[in-house]
Amino acid sequence: MPLTKNLTNIPNFGRQAQSIVRNVQDEFVSSVSSIGKNLNNTDGNLLPTFITSEKSNGLVYPLGLRGDSNPNLIEFKAFEKGGKEPGTTQHHIWFPCPANIAINDSATYNTIDLGTIGTALGTAFQGGGGLKGMAERITDQAKGASQSFTAAEIAGAAAQKMVAPDAVKGAAKLASRTLLNPNTNTTFSGNAIRSFTFAFKMIAHSPEEAEAIREIHSKFRAFTYADSRSNAQNLILSFPPTWTIRFLDGRGKENKFIPKIFSCYLVSIESTFNSTTNMFHSDGAPLEVDISVSYQETRTLTRTDIDDLESETIGADRGIDSETGAPKLGGGATAAQIRSTANEESLKSESEAES
Repeated sequence: MPLTKNLTNIPNFGRQAQSIVRNVQDEFVSSVSSIGKNLNNTDGNLLPTFITSEKSNGLVYPLGLRGDSNPNLIEFKAFEKGGKEPGTTQHHIWFPCPANIAINDSATYNTIDLGTIGTALGTAFQGGGGLKGMAERITDQAKGASQSFTAAEIAGAAAQKMVAPDAVKGAAKLASRTLLNPNTNTTFSGNAIRSFTFAFKMIAHSPEEAEAIREIHSKFRAFTYADSRSNAQNLILSFPPTWTIRFLDGRGKENKFIPKIFSCYLVSIESTFNSTTNMFHSDGAPLEVDISVSYQETRTLTRTDIDDLESETIGADRGIDSETGAPKLGGGATAAQIRSTANEESLKSESEAES
């Protein structure tokens, strides 16, 4: 007998089924309501107030990011100097945090051949004790070396140091079966200036989003160039704006799990329009714009700089002077602070000379 026929023969089956459905629906609605209340009361779902306001002077892509909860973001901030108002104008651009974040910390090393005399000098310098002490150690090493080598080895070494054709020097090496040790050592030359590249694909889903993409693209391009508006003859150029790049969590705080970046200059921007399609909006706006922005830090960093970045001693503006837009040059001072100190020292010297 079919299953449906058996069910219909059960007394009051219809009323029982309707009652079960109503109970399940009531429990489901109650559970969803409870989950919603819990989500609304969770700190992690607070909207990022720094981009929720429509009056924010920053640019955002996508536009829906303003209403997103708990987003991980990358923030680009430019300090533009030269406006009508005193100080700098700050420009913000926010994107969802990109994938494949690459940060390269590196040091530069070279090699140096100390040779026979260089090794003795290096050992003498390490011993200290002034010039007399170094001279005595070099003499002792020379005596020890002369006692350790045979006459043939010393003659061969002397021949290799003579001002003679390479053929003569080669014959001396072959005859003595010896080679002067070049004593090659590795020397530290400094740390490299770090560079960073970020790529974004922006697809315009509406005319408003197409306009936001245009403004973002235009701002990146404009701030790659120097400014010559202060003089008609283009004799003097102002530096492009200095930037900060920060990785933010949903509360607008810096993400402690991603290394922090020092103040930067925007080195280049590459743009591709409609890379995968040939579609345009009715007003001519391309459907998609791909950009790749490359930054370079304003100077090489030291271990102290890295520690200050990670401990947030330098601060969110990475030491950029809010009045001039000048970055920190080192030793905790900005260019403006160094100029101010120099002016104070000059005035002090003039005052002392007059007195």
